[in-house]
Amino acid sequence: MKTHHPLPRIQLHLTHHHLLQHRRLSPSMTRLQPYLRHIHLPSDAAQTTYPSYCVAAAIQARLQRAQLDFKAASSSSSSSPSPPPPALVTFTPTPTYTLGRRQHSSFSSSFQSKTLPPSLQALTKPLHFAHHPTTTTTAYEPVVLRTSRGGLTTYHGPGQLVIWPVLDLKGGGGFHRPYTVRSYASLLQTVTCTILARLWGLVGTTTCDPGVWLTTAGEVEKEETRKVAAMGVHLRRHVTGLGVALNLSTPVTSSSSSSANSTTDAEGSNPWLRFVPCGLEGKHVTSVAEELRLRGGDDEAGLDLNLDPVRDAGRAVADAWAAEFAARIARDQTAEKLAVVTVDDGEVRQLVADVAGEAKLIEEESRLWPARPDGQDEPLRHPADIC
Repeated sequence: MKTHHPLPRIQLHLTHHHLLQHRRLSPSMTRLQPYLRHIHLPSDAAQTTYPSYCVAAAIQARLQRAQLDFKAASSSSSSSPSPPPPALVTFTPTPTYTLGRRQHSSFSSSFQSKTLPPSLQALTKPLHFAHHPTTTTTAYEPVVLRTSRGGLTTYHGPGQLVIWPVLDLKGGGGFHRPYTVRSYASLLQTVTCTILARLWGLVGTTTCDPGVWLTTAGEVEKEETRKVAAMGVHLRRHVTGLGVALNLSTPVTSSSSSSANSTTDAEGSNPWLRFVPCGLEGKHVTSVAEELRLRGGDDEAGLDLNLDPVRDAGRAVADAWAAEFAARIARDQTAEKLAVVTVDDGEVRQLVADVAGEAKLIEEESRLWPARPDGQDEPLRHPADIC
């Protein structure tokens, strides 16, 4: 299910150095200079077209294999193969619910028969998204997938930017500094908080629960924090997978928003009302757009609240996040920061085509809904899929 969720026009308060980082390097330069490879899967909110979660997962898996192959070759050979650079996959997916490993054992019999248990049936209902500024809506069928991450159910879809770094925490052949699991998780939260502050003047914070949270004046004492970004990390031999999901203009669950009313009609357009996000009872989900609305537009903070439609609003945010991430993981913080190499749209389209078979296998293995009719071998197509 896809929609056009309008996002406040973004003012990118980037330094000149950050902008210089975000460039394309020639092959000769990439051999001499460490860099971060940024792969952004394009979407078009005006046309309600978005890449599928499984295509992004297939690209992530290919990048992870490159890191793992390099580690294996380095440990078994005296020669020194060229290390793959750290990478970043960013995208806004079709409406997708993902289930964590903790749910696999609880619903093992249902999963073996590729059916959903009764407690998750609400996830399968059509989602209706409005097209700003008109009152027309489009209905789409969500996808429900099993995943290898920890935790419980969460949602990804229009109005959200998903950010998946792929790197070797041990140091990645000298491309970047090494990290522990704890320091890497802290890095993801810090980069996200920095972007929230730089682009919109929002002060993100961390709590005992994963992710990035926001509060407004007077709410700290009542602990009424709202999650603006979810976080989850999956590791294989210290190579990272998954990452951050930042809510830009998704529906929210705060009581101050009309989209948060717990009614049947609201569940038809608000994906968060169908489950307890990440199993955190009593915690609200918010978005950048909602937080700017609550703050009423502080001109002194340089916020622009013009809600003009944006075709791929997440792209500008993804570029800013990539630049900040590259600056922070650079091995030598006193020298020139890690450059960001953005893969152009033509190469991305070719990459999407190359991983089509792998994406199909991932979908066949992990998809629980839509259920495939008897005798149908091909995965169901969804109107919003462009990959």
